[in-house]
Amino acid sequence: MEIEATGIVEVNGTAHIEESTVENGTPMSDIPSAKLEEIVVTDYIREALDKVAIAEGFQNYDFNVDHGSSIGDGFVGIMLKVVINELDSDKTLTVLAKIPPASKARREQMKVMKLFEREVFVYNVMLPEFAQFQKDKRISQQNGFFNFPKVYYADYCEEKDDGIIIMEDLRESGHRMWSKYNPVNLEHAKLLMASLGRLHAVSFAIKAKNPEMFEKYKNLNDYFSENFSDTGFQFFMTSAINKAIDCLDPEDLKNRAKALKLLDYLQHGISDCMTPECIEPYGIVNHGDCWTNNYLFHYTKRGRPESIVLIDWQISRYCSPIIDLVYFIFICTDHQLRAKHFDELLNIYHHSLKVLLDHLGGDTMVQFPFTAFLRHLKRFGKFGVVMACMILPMLQTKNEELMDMDYMAEKMNNPDPVEMEKLMKEFMEKSSGYQTTQIRMREVLLDAIRYGYL
Repeated sequence: MEIEATGIVEVNGTAHIEESTVENGTPMSDIPSAKLEEIVVTDYIREALDKVAIAEGFQNYDFNVDHGSSIGDGFVGIMLKVVINELDSDKTLTVLAKIPPASKARREQMKVMKLFEREVFVYNVMLPEFAQFQKDKRISQQNGFFNFPKVYYADYCEEKDDGIIIMEDLRESGHRMWSKYNPVNLEHAKLLMASLGRLHAVSFAIKAKNPEMFEKYKNLNDYFSENFSDTGFQFFMTSAINKAIDCLDPEDLKNRAKALKLLDYLQHGISDCMTPECIEPYGIVNHGDCWTNNYLFHYTKRGRPESIVLIDWQISRYCSPIIDLVYFIFICTDHQLRAKHFDELLNIYHHSLKVLLDHLGGDTMVQFPFTAFLRHLKRFGKFGVVMACMILPMLQTKNEELMDMDYMAEKMNNPDPVEMEKLMKEFMEKSSGYQTTQIRMREVLLDAIRYGYL
């Protein structure tokens, strides 16, 4: 069943949005399907919205609240679309409010509140400092990294165990997501790679030119990778990797043996791309979660992508620059694009980094020369392969067939081997899109082997 929100929330008091239901078909297994959460506007949310409304000049106003995204668009936060209406005029403001899920199990399993704390820090501190650093160097919007949304208010409250991020709704200005079901084409991939190059250039420049400011960014540890030591998550990832290896030809023993290295990497090597002894002197701040739903494109009248905005910074961390690249390349592109344009995309990234870093007073030949870039690709490329094993099946699954994340979190918090094995089997069966993913997953493994990452 899919929930459709239809109600309107008043300003005063706690309000619940009304719901209607739409039949989406018979469930494919015992695992409940993903659903849109009922919206509950708490005092904490209402106070945050009041602050935005007042700061934007509203006086006598109310709010309309609705779901801000579809099922499957995100796994950490719940998106609300909020329209602020001035009652005495036609003045309105549409924003998106990102809030934590209500499920305690999901909060614990996915370290949701730590991720909210991280994203609030990024929006309140890091990105404004990155922007100001570039402005001080007279870098224009077009030539620098300013590819993030306007945030009206961001707060993390440890005492209340709550958080909220209120930002512009980029859809109002014509920005659109690329369909997660399809690998990106060359034009979109070039925009993303150039944008990542500029993001990393700013990080490198601040690291060299303002080390005191940069010191706090070195403390952005990787909350996501901490999950890899969790028993339930280990079982989930091991099953996902084994399923990916099964996509290879059963008689291709040589490549299957190379792909099996991913299991050892999961156990002993995946944290290397975050440790100082492995990444320095090339450690910088990454976006951290570069898959299709975390960037939006703006298009020309002829339908060509002309700009990009990166959202969902909750996994932003201090690590090798390569992590952003291989995450995107192996999850969001296909073999055909990589076969024709892999080297071109790498060159676009590094050229973009070099141009901005040099303009910011850095020295690319010292801070991240192309030879070091290639070495890091060889060393950390398999990280993107591991993430593809987990994420590609979910990208190819229809939203209404995705598993309920609250249910999964509860099972993974207290894993029973027999039950987890059954859960993973049902997960793969429920993820009907996995059949269409098999070709892409096989090509990811074969390309990674061809590049020397496995």
